[in-house]
Amino acid sequence: MNECITTALNSNNDVYIQIGNYGGFLAAFYVDYIEANGTPHSEDSGAFSLGFSRRINISPGTPGVNLRVEIWIFGGMRVMYDGYIQTRTSSCFGLYHTIFDATMDRIPCSSLGGVPEPPTNSNCCCCCCCCPCQNYRCCNSCYRC
Repeated sequence: MNECITTALNSNNDVYIQIGNYGGFLAAFYVDYIEANGTPHSEDSGAFSLGFSRRINISPGTPGVNLRVEIWIFGGMRVMYDGYIQTRTSSCFGLYHTIFDATMDRIPCSSLGGVPEPPTNSNCCCCCCCCPCQNYRCCNSCYRC
């Protein structure tokens, strides 16, 4: 996975990771990072269902976080994404479809709260800077850093 890592820091107090659930499953996500002063943080969203979103705020000075997104399938959790993302600005994602065809896509943070247009299901995996779905088959849309 090409990670596009830079040394630019998040200098805002309002940087966050937010995920909206527009799919037919329960979801949860976890954010782990180390603050600029060396303090480790582990946050989790708790479980949330169709039509809800959750937000985790990121401490200023944090260049990136490890994000893990899971969905609940038949009594167990399945990892949709587990990787590093930069936090120079806020990042928002949408979870779509059903447990049989679950996808995760980066979406504009302004679209959370409404129902954004779901992504098309193509099997074309474009070679972008970063792919949010190294552990699941949702490289069907381009994830740009």
